[in-house]
Amino acid sequence: MRRDWDTLKAEYAQGNCTLRDLAAKHHLTLGSIGRHAAADGWLQARERYRAKKLQEELEAIIDQRAREHAEQFLMQRRTTARNSP
Repeated sequence: MRRDWDTLKAEYAQGNCTLRDLAAKHHLTLGSIGRHAAADGWLQARERYRAKKLQEELEAIIDQRAREHAEQFLMQRRTTARNSP
């Protein structure tokens, strides 16, 4: 049976399963999947994917905080402007 190793690599890189879990799920031996993983850099792909997701999450938090601070600043300016003679 022909395996789609790119799909398995993506599943490993984007998930939390172990190689053992992936092998069992797809009825492969751990040795077979381990050889493909080592030869094709699956661990590095997982690390890149996780680093990218973390960066995206941090950027979203920073953007949200920036919006909150901008809103607070504008509210303070409006309050100051209303209280000015």
